[in-house]
Amino acid sequence: MTEEDIKNLSKKELQDITFKVQKLLSDKQKKEFQKIVKEAGIQPGNKKSQAALVRMSDDFVNEKMIQIQNWKDQIDEGELYLDTEEYEDYSSGYWEADWITEYYDNQGIGDKIMSMIRFAEDCVDDRRYQEANEIYEWLWQMSVSTDSEYEDYVDLEML
Repeated sequence: MTEEDIKNLSKKELQDITFKVQKLLSDKQKKEFQKIVKEAGIQPGNKKSQAALVRMSDDFVNEKMIQIQNWKDQIDEGELYLDTEEYEDYSSGYWEADWITEYYDNQGIGDKIMSMIRFAEDCVDDRRYQEANEIYEWLWQMSVSTDSEYEDYVDLEML
């Protein structure tokens, strides 16, 4: 894992990794780990010092918000869409066919949405409520178009 990969991890991901690594350490290694934590200025139970150390830079937030806005525009304009497959299902009998629509996310829309959600959580943790609110409001109202000839839209509830 590179330094850049570590910088891109969310607070929750870093916490999960830290807990797992701590379980693997011997008693001697745990004492060394505690020294490293103390040198970093983080006191267990002192949330103010922890919050001050994990703040995201303004440049990073602005860059991420531009990327998210680009994804939002692509989804809103139908440039990113879900592929569909539609067929009749005769498993209940020939006279009782059901029209089935299956959705496929071949363009990675779900991954982009999950990335938005993780970043919004990081914004809340970093007390950047305006950015988080902007993302959450769009997610609440968004709909994703499909490649169907009938111009179907799928909302978050359907996904």
